[in-house]
Amino acid sequence: MSKHPGGRPTKYNPRYIEEAQRLCSLGLTELQISHFFRVTEATFNAWKKRHPEFLKALKNGKTVSDNEVEVALFKRACGYSHPEDKIFLYEGEEIIIPTIKRYPPDTVACIFWLKNRKPAEWRDKVENEVSLPGMLTDLQLHLNTRSKQLSIPQSEPILDDSEPETSEQETDDNSNSDGTDEHSTASS
Repeated sequence: MSKHPGGRPTKYNPRYIEEAQRLCSLGLTELQISHFFRVTEATFNAWKKRHPEFLKALKNGKTVSDNEVEVALFKRACGYSHPEDKIFLYEGEEIIIPTIKRYPPDTVACIFWLKNRKPAEWRDKVENEVSLPGMLTDLQLHLNTRSKQLSIPQSEPILDDSEPETSEQETDDNSNSDGTDEHSTASS
């Protein structure tokens, strides 16, 4: 163990490189590995910063275990089979019969795989657009602005967000001769 200037000797040992890679490949977390080496998580993180070969070994070990999990997830998503021996006892004698064990595709594994591999097509996020009367949508704003920039003559506005005007004729049709609204009179 070498001694750092102005500090206590480090517990780091170059042989930890191989051990750390092996432990990562078995699926242990960095916290679990730090406990294995009997150091704090802070010390473990300092080792990663000071010893690039140690950090590289951790990454390599994680790659091994991640790949194994990926293959297992893929098999589970698609379904798989493997040889299996059935063992029976018949008249005091052990009989071994080779069989094939089959696992059907797993829908949850399929969805998980697709959400991670093709997130644009398989995400759960639903985008809802709320439009209130009198509010312009982004597309309508863009079209109005663009048509003004290009000086496109319009026979009708792209969007008229004002209240519809009623003609005097329509107003007169809804009024009684005494000037009250016919709907208000009917309810009294």
